[in-house]
Amino acid sequence: MIIHFISCFQALITISWVWCLAGFLVGLTAGAVAVFLYSRNSIYSILETEKRKYLNDLEKDTKRNPLHREVFKYIGIVGILKKRKNEKQDMLIVKNNTIAELTVQNDELFEDIEQLRKRLINLKGNKETRTSSGDTFKQVPDEPERKADNTSELFFTIPESDGSFRIINAKSAKGIDSFYRIIPDKGNQTGVLHFLSGDYDLRALENIDYYLNPVCEIENLSGRRYAKRIVMTGPGRVLKRNDSWQIGENGKIKVKLV
Repeated sequence: MIIHFISCFQALITISWVWCLAGFLVGLTAGAVAVFLYSRNSIYSILETEKRKYLNDLEKDTKRNPLHREVFKYIGIVGILKKRKNEKQDMLIVKNNTIAELTVQNDELFEDIEQLRKRLINLKGNKETRTSSGDTFKQVPDEPERKADNTSELFFTIPESDGSFRIINAKSAKGIDSFYRIIPDKGNQTGVLHFLSGDYDLRALENIDYYLNPVCEIENLSGRRYAKRIVMTGPGRVLKRNDSWQIGENGKIKVKLV
């Protein structure tokens, strides 16, 4: 009797253990299915309109795990997104490196231009004239100013950092790199300053601190990023001081970037 009872008890324990194991496996499977459906639907809802495109890309990607392409497609999509992100990151690094190199080259070019400009000024200041007898005399310092005084219009490239134009740098005719024109008044002590828009406007836009800011008031500086040209909306005023034409108080040129 006791042996029979023990056998029955063991059988009940075995049956209970089987049912518990079966219940655990069913619960585990149901949980896995729920996580699968939830994660897949969440990813698809995030992608929205891009989902179809990424699924097509996944079908064409023969290097992907077949299980990812057929069953766990959303995992394959995550893999494609990771690959795209890495590619864009690599492209961004290359572009940033290129921009950095171009910036350095641009700075070097402007340094060279500034050195050449200073050398040109020195050469003009030290230029010698020869008489008909062949004797050599140094040009007197105020000769360029006298020449400029006899010119009805004066043309300049870029202003000095203090908003002045040195008379020694004046030209009597417009050059391809002339950005400014001064028309002296009758007394030749004041004048009207104009900005000359042309083929080199982009150069000025890229370096407004050198080309525009000293003598120009920019009406829409926020539009610089997309601008291609510089249009004068109002002339400026200049005063002659010693060997320079100086921008007058409240006399800056009004310009607009377009």
